[in-house]
Amino acid sequence: MNYLILLFVSMFCLALAVTPFVSADNLADGLVTGRAFWTYLVVLLGSVCLLGYLTERKRLRITWLDGAWSLFIGWACLSCFSDGNTLSGKCAFLLSLLVLWFTLRLLFLFRPETRGFFTGLWLTVALLEAVSGMAQLYGFTYSHHTLFNLTGTFFNPGPYSGFLAILLPWTLHVALHSRKLTGHYAWLCVLVICVVLPAGRSRSAWIAALLGSAWVLISYYKAAIISYVRQYPKRITAMLLASVLLLAGGAYGMYHLKKDSADGRLLMWKVSAQIIREQQGLGVGVGHFPEAFAEAQASYLKHASSQEKWVAGCPEYAFNEYLQIAVELGIFPLLLFLGVGVSAFLQAVRTKQSGIAGALIAFAIFAFSSYPLQLPDFWILWVCLCTLAIPTGYTAGNNWLPVQRIGMIGMAVCSLFVCTSAADRYKAYEQWNRLKMLHNNKAYEAATEGYVALYDILKQNPRYLFEAAQCLNHSERQEEGSQYLRQAARYSSDPMIRYVLAKNEQEAGNYLEAERLLLHAIDILPERIYPYYLLANLYAEPDFYQPDKRQEMADSVWHKKPKVESQAIREMREKVKEWLNKQDK
Repeated sequence: MNYLILLFVSMFCLALAVTPFVSADNLADGLVTGRAFWTYLVVLLGSVCLLGYLTERKRLRITWLDGAWSLFIGWACLSCFSDGNTLSGKCAFLLSLLVLWFTLRLLFLFRPETRGFFTGLWLTVALLEAVSGMAQLYGFTYSHHTLFNLTGTFFNPGPYSGFLAILLPWTLHVALHSRKLTGHYAWLCVLVICVVLPAGRSRSAWIAALLGSAWVLISYYKAAIISYVRQYPKRITAMLLASVLLLAGGAYGMYHLKKDSADGRLLMWKVSAQIIREQQGLGVGVGHFPEAFAEAQASYLKHASSQEKWVAGCPEYAFNEYLQIAVELGIFPLLLFLGVGVSAFLQAVRTKQSGIAGALIAFAIFAFSSYPLQLPDFWILWVCLCTLAIPTGYTAGNNWLPVQRIGMIGMAVCSLFVCTSAADRYKAYEQWNRLKMLHNNKAYEAATEGYVALYDILKQNPRYLFEAAQCLNHSERQEEGSQYLRQAARYSSDPMIRYVLAKNEQEAGNYLEAERLLLHAIDILPERIYPYYLLANLYAEPDFYQPDKRQEMADSVWHKKPKVESQAIREMREKVKEWLNKQDK
């Protein structure tokens, strides 16, 4: 029985570590949804493994950190419930994270040797990720994005670079503290990561990797550094001054490397802070950040500079996880999340786990200017880092032992419930993936009924809703299509949703509503050319004819500078030119 349990525990650890390599080609958005569904199975396997330890006399010493994490997950789940998303993927994944947390805590209690096994697995993950990136760079394999040749097992080089940046301090710690084969293996991981990381061109990942690794190096050479500082204080002063100048120059260079991107990110943070103030720190609900952002940006840009209007976008995320948590959940859950991270870091420092501490630093820095917590891989890595940082204290048999055993059974039941409730969502994503083939081939009428049948399960997914609305529109069911588009606008800031909705209203004869939607879309993104073109068309309607406004919109289409020149913009300008020529005659 002991060997059987050990086998299942090893399978669980391995399955958890390989999550970043899971890809479900049979599912829509398989790189993300496939890993979420995989997580449900892994967590179920882990909680079932714990049932083999029901007869153990050890009891886990619960810390306030465990309570803070439970409260954070509970708060987020309540937010899902209040929005009617009881069985949504977000809620199910949050429950899986709660079960995973305590599964790992108990596993490290009953099997302390799994800590070393875990470390070896994550080092291997880092090496394989880096090697896959190098293979893409040299053209041996394809990336998962048409615009980038380096994505690793992710869909974008940003998350890929961030993932490597978080693992780098951990691998560096193992390399410094291990000898012989393990040390050589860890140094190989460090070398390959350092070679491929610059190619990702992610400034956030570079800074995270640099500071996380610096913590590991300072911790390792602490005694030598203190001795050198005392012996050569003037040299240290000069080196610090040179470092400050070098960092300032590097920061200036990184800012100008992608200046518009940096300005756009700063705008996102300003708008997100405005939402937090307007909501008085209470949150808008899980999944509603894009909608709240679009409304707040429309208000903010009325008094913004020309540069801010130029760099404005329609992001799905805040590109700052702390702001996103505060926007969606509120200030109190943000404090809980920060408390968990800071406490885990302090525990890692106290127990001299500088690799874990460095990885947590890198994670915190990367989360400041990116979106790691929107992907299942990073949540799993976060939970693993935090649980590894906590010392496994326990108390021998006492009166609370039955409570822990009930909890272990409860985790298994919860995992089983999450898996069974996810079965319908899995089939829905599978069906949606098949329907996307019809949609992409413009067989809209053939796909319409299939899309409509998935509404109850996928009604919180704006991409699905937009595709369904397109099918309904091409099937002469514009009124139903408009309902889908209004639902999609609750979960997305994409202006195209508002453009298509305005066109539906125009075809239905609701010209004032169409005008309101397009003017509001211009408030959200004033530098986009398409809504001006649509307004020019709207003002040409015989029952809504307004020549002065049409002329104004046509001038905007002709004179506004596009962010990217395209065939669509050239065609719009040609049509505008025809209008102006006819008007002159």
